[in-house]
Amino acid sequence: MVGIPAKILIVEDENLVAKNLQLLLMRMKYQVVAISAYGENLIALSEEHSPDIILIDISLRGSIDGIESARRLHEVLDIPIVFITANSDLATLERSKAAHPYGYILKPFDDREIQFMIEMAISRHQADRDH
Repeated sequence: MVGIPAKILIVEDENLVAKNLQLLLMRMKYQVVAISAYGENLIALSEEHSPDIILIDISLRGSIDGIESARRLHEVLDIPIVFITANSDLATLERSKAAHPYGYILKPFDDREIQFMIEMAISRHQADRDH
């Protein structure tokens, strides 16, 4: 990535996965601004840290899942979302469309896939804003 590293918010309920993802992103020179296991605080964290992109698991701790969290965020803030999930069934995919995600990464993921999806989502989001 050229210039200022993208700021990324990770929302993942599995602590080990979240920490491994954080280390991977830092090696790629991204800035991880926060990690949360709960969707209820997504809007507050986003307002506090102004991430360029949010990587969010569909399954989260707490009373709402990643799809509902992302849907609520989309109503108030313009931040691209990429779902990271082990759930690849069609019902989950259909339900997730309401959150207007910029992409999906299926677990287990690899380094190139993560970086590619982040860069594509940020680029597409910028293009959407410019039009």
